[in-house]
Amino acid sequence: MRCLVYVSIAVALSACGRDRANHASASSPTKRVEPSQQLAPLIARLHYEQLHRPPTRISAERVLDALERAGVGVRERRQFLGATVRAAYCAGGTTADDIAISVCEYRTPAAALAGKQLMDKRFAVMDANAHRVVRDRTVLSVVESVAKGSTTRILERFAAIEPQEPK
Repeated sequence: MRCLVYVSIAVALSACGRDRANHASASSPTKRVEPSQQLAPLIARLHYEQLHRPPTRISAERVLDALERAGVGVRERRQFLGATVRAAYCAGGTTADDIAISVCEYRTPAAALAGKQLMDKRFAVMDANAHRVVRDRTVLSVVESVAKGSTTRILERFAAIEPQEPK
């Protein structure tokens, strides 16, 4: 009987030792993954989006130019990857007040509305001060890091842009 007790204790102790080893490996730091240095596919996709923009009545350039004329200087204008929000093309920049502006063009008004809904859902946690407006096939996103009131002027200017037939 005593032999059975010793064997049971030995088995239990060996099992405990294995359990600790598993926990130790589970709590060890995760391996760092380096970001890809292969930018060629990204650059090719941006180029594709630029070349295959749909005809829009309110283009990204028209929106950004209208904001400039209204005194909202958009610095660092650049193209963004539209595919992340299912857009055909996106561009934007930041203002002197650190307000991020993005204008995305879609193939149809329905696609623009779906894109806005996707952005609202996907980025809800990240941008509490985000405002998005759909006009025709275009979505304007305005994100203030801290609410300063400048967004209202930007949204009013966007609403005032008269749609034009695509060239």
